[in-house]
Amino acid sequence: MDKFIDWFWEAVNYAPPDPRLSWQQDVVALHAVSDAIIAVSYLAIASGILWVLLHRLHLSRGQRTLGWLLCLFMLICAAIHSADVLSLWQPMYGAQGLVKAGGALASVVTIAFMFPLLPDIVKLPSAQQVIDANERLQQELAAHNETRRAANAMRLDFETRIRSEE
Repeated sequence: MDKFIDWFWEAVNYAPPDPRLSWQQDVVALHAVSDAIIAVSYLAIASGILWVLLHRLHLSRGQRTLGWLLCLFMLICAAIHSADVLSLWQPMYGAQGLVKAGGALASVVTIAFMFPLLPDIVKLPSAQQVIDANERLQQELAAHNETRRAANAMRLDFETRIRSEE
């Protein structure tokens, strides 16, 4: 463990001449702004996934786990792009590499968990299919209620005829 810590701190403090420092300022700004927007976008996507997970309580355990893994993946991607922005001015190659390694690990775990779930996810009905099914059920319910009303009317008519014959 000590060797790893020594290697990590050497890598963190390692600052070779960075060729990006010779870039034109507008190119550096382009990279910084692009990576910052991408990082914020990943955070927004993770927030959306988290919102869905907190509001769709009927999701299966597998779907919920996949949601959490995707959320984690998005957060790590945001961290990767944030580290890329920071490394433009303060090279931290060891820390940046560890963040990217975490991203690689999260990617592999998410992919491994996602692929077995895809057949079940494909079977989920679309919003339009749910709307159509609800409309059909409403029509069936209305027809059932009409049949019940007609049956009750016939029963009352039958009972009235029987009483009148007595």
